[in-house]
Amino acid sequence: MQTETGAAAVNVEAAPVADNADQSNQRYHWTPRKFCQSISLFILSAASEVGGGWLVWQSIRSGKPWWWGLLGSVTLVVYGFIPTLQPVDQFGRTFAAYGGFFIVYSYGWGWLLDHEQPDTGRCPCPISSKLWAPPESPCEAAAGCLQVTSPGLALL
Repeated sequence: MQTETGAAAVNVEAAPVADNADQSNQRYHWTPRKFCQSISLFILSAASEVGGGWLVWQSIRSGKPWWWGLLGSVTLVVYGFIPTLQPVDQFGRTFAAYGGFFIVYSYGWGWLLDHEQPDTGRCPCPISSKLWAPPESPCEAAAGCLQVTSPGLALL
């Protein structure tokens, strides 16, 4: 077969490309080592994000030296790379789980360093269900949230 310009047309079939949806539905095998790695990285991420933000806040809002803000900014840049070390390749699922972890860590930071006791209210759905439960599990599918009735429960 020839085209209008006289060049021969070549029929090329592309190799099938793996769909991300197919990959994300595969079960991830958690080992104790990977679980501990994930928790450790969440703690390091939260410490970097909350600590960096706190340093910038203290520099701008509380009159601390300018270099506190600079140190906080550098810490926040480092924080941006830490989640990429998570053993799971699913960005959304990892950050959803980390979001809940971040909230709990932030309350704890404020309570311990700024002496701001958390108030009662709503908390996110169980953090662990966001990453460690299979996507089709009842924990992951639950739409409701836990009602916090005690300030201390917000940190659990």
